[in-house]
Amino acid sequence: MQSCPTRNETIMGTLDSSRDVNMQIWDRPVWGTVREVTTSSSPDTRRGFDIAYEQNSSDAIIVYRGDSSTDVPEYQIWDGSSWTSGSVNNTDAGINPIQWVRLAAKPNSDEILLVTLDYKNDLRAQVWDGSAWSNVIVFTNSASTYSYQCFDVAYEPGGDAMVTWAQSDRTVRYSRWDGASWSTPSIIYTGTHQTYWIKLAADPNSNNILMSALNADKDVHVTVWNGTAWSSNLKIEDDTCENDKRIMDVSFEQSSGRGLVVWGDSTSTPKYRIWDGSWGQESSASNLGGAGCTRWVQLTPDPDSSEMFLMTSDGNNDINIQKWDGSSWSIPTEVEASSTFDYECFDITYSKQETAVTQTTVNWLEWRAKIDNPLDDSIVSFNPIITSIDGLTADGMTAIDEGLYEANNALYNYFAAGSKQVENGTIILLTDGIDNVGYHSMIAEAERAAANNTTIFTVGFGSTIDDGVLRQIANITGGEYYFAPNATVLKNIFVGIAGDLGNFTAPAPRVDIRIGNNAIVEGTLADVTYINDSANVTYFSCTLADCSEGYYAHEHVNPSVTYPGNRTTLSWDIGNRPDHIITVGRYWNVTYQLRIANDSAGYVPIVLYPSCVTYESAGGAGNCSNNLVPDANVDVVGNETNSSTKPADSIELTNKAVSCGPPFRQSPKPDTVQEYAYRLTAQLKDEDGDPVVFGTVVEFKATSGTLYNYTLHNTSGLLNGTTGLKGDATVWLSSDVPGTITVCAYHTTANGNELTQACTVVIFHSVESPPLIPPAPRPRGVITLESDPFMTDWLSLLWRNR
Repeated sequence: MQSCPTRNETIMGTLDSSRDVNMQIWDRPVWGTVREVTTSSSPDTRRGFDIAYEQNSSDAIIVYRGDSSTDVPEYQIWDGSSWTSGSVNNTDAGINPIQWVRLAAKPNSDEILLVTLDYKNDLRAQVWDGSAWSNVIVFTNSASTYSYQCFDVAYEPGGDAMVTWAQSDRTVRYSRWDGASWSTPSIIYTGTHQTYWIKLAADPNSNNILMSALNADKDVHVTVWNGTAWSSNLKIEDDTCENDKRIMDVSFEQSSGRGLVVWGDSTSTPKYRIWDGSWGQESSASNLGGAGCTRWVQLTPDPDSSEMFLMTSDGNNDINIQKWDGSSWSIPTEVEASSTFDYECFDITYSKQETAVTQTTVNWLEWRAKIDNPLDDSIVSFNPIITSIDGLTADGMTAIDEGLYEANNALYNYFAAGSKQVENGTIILLTDGIDNVGYHSMIAEAERAAANNTTIFTVGFGSTIDDGVLRQIANITGGEYYFAPNATVLKNIFVGIAGDLGNFTAPAPRVDIRIGNNAIVEGTLADVTYINDSANVTYFSCTLADCSEGYYAHEHVNPSVTYPGNRTTLSWDIGNRPDHIITVGRYWNVTYQLRIANDSAGYVPIVLYPSCVTYESAGGAGNCSNNLVPDANVDVVGNETNSSTKPADSIELTNKAVSCGPPFRQSPKPDTVQEYAYRLTAQLKDEDGDPVVFGTVVEFKATSGTLYNYTLHNTSGLLNGTTGLKGDATVWLSSDVPGTITVCAYHTTANGNELTQACTVVIFHSVESPPLIPPAPRPRGVITLESDPFMTDWLSLLWRNR
């Protein structure tokens, strides 16, 4: 968000999971119509747009990755009443998709500086003079990463601009714009690890600039520019919670000239240090009170005082705000309890104050909802509920959002008491008013309900309702909206809803997996056939995100095999046998083996995890994003996952030690080894940096130990995994002896392009800590199966000599 320097106006920009960038203008006291400026922005993990106001004219400029060209940014201008659009200077535009966009406005001027970072790590800048773009410069073609904002820009109050960035050689560099030309890039310092995030803050009363940086080793560094030179680099933290989120920020008190750096460590209390010519000691802000550590940090100073807001998100998906008054932090206010810490999906800004308006403190906690009849109460009669309804009073205000918030909490707590996820939760929202108080969001609560398998039926009663919002809430959760003009219709509505909820039958579901009959082996087509009795079917009690209850049954059942055209169809009836029935909260997993005509290549198991089914029923429809079979009358059939229009372009492999299962080791951990196992995650991305299609095969190879997942344990060091909804393929590695193990992940695209393998080294430490065993040599060759597990037309089996 950015606020106009002269009008009581704020522009908010949002980027959604479909790459749509939308703008909305706050013109006190209402938000205007949503304006979609592009449907082809950068992936939702990167901000491919930014907003800035010209400080003299008060025109706003929005720059973004557009629909017509992904390598030349587009822009639109808002003059307070209408929009105009155009393309940015493409003198040296590059040929790679833009990932990050950053704008900075020059004080007391209409000049704005634009910096962009693209998919091939090219960093460019250019200058807007109020009417046109010029002075294009390419700082580097080897920035440290395109996945994170490893650069920033800020203006000194005198009008010179500073751009800093990190390069792949581990240096952090800068260049200055003096209004006429760019200075030669120079090195600020050389680090020991790649820098992922950089943040700048300028003092409005001097030429001082603070810079903070977060690197791959989870270290936070700070450096100060005094107008002529940078200070020595200072490391203030060596163990932040994560490095893939901007867990730090810097800012100046606008009236005093003191600077602050705030960051999150491995606790739930953010830390800070004050710069007043030199750095003070580390201190603690207020505890966030949530689960897990701080994930995102944002500082926003009051332009007229030494106060500033600290806005954070934590591991419990809470968003908290606390205020710095120049000497201490206030108690945090939780403004959202069901956000997501994966992205910086929040912002705060100061708007121009109307001095004639009296400011009144608002008590956000005044309007609340409460639960009169908990879900775990035994319902002997409806008298307690009737008593609660009769006790309601009309106070002229309606806090619908607070009712939804408490209802979501009640359902979650009820199922959490049994260590379960919410199963087919239902909320019936009846209202005769418009939501006009409360501090939660109705839409956010509806999305939270949908994410927790909860359906909301909305009922509007009377004439003073917002039926548009009620319809939206119902649509988000798969429910229905009803209007009741009188009590008779209202009774019929409740009877109808009860009838829908009473359908608890489920016929036998079936899944069809189609594979191509031909594979390419050493450049030659070969037949592919299913190996009889090779299927291993496992039934799970868990969700897509958590298999903490593990599997509860497995069996070896052959599919029904048919051969339509040039395909083989494998069909399993997955829910029509006693004790092996797919019901609410359970899903199904299969591994099987295929043999190719070339006997030397042998066979390779295909792992489908989790299986994907679709269903249609009176209660709604489901797809691959929700593969749990509902407790309703359904017909389940196999589903085809859409093939990616772009193949994988890169592969990354990370490891993390785990202390327990699931999934569980093949044998108990011996007392001689410290680590239980390592979780190995390979991520495939296409040329735009997006995750590849669900179900893409990744081959894992370990020099020793046992590779395993929820259904297979392989001591030969070879195991195939498939990507999930975020492009990640995960397996685990255990070892019964101490030592170092090298693990590599491989992928060959459908067109035969073999990606550069990604490797990592893990250490199983001895309890007695003997000398480490050096890594074993790499394998000489492996067999890789390349397949989309669902409805795939072709398989590629490739022998690779290494």
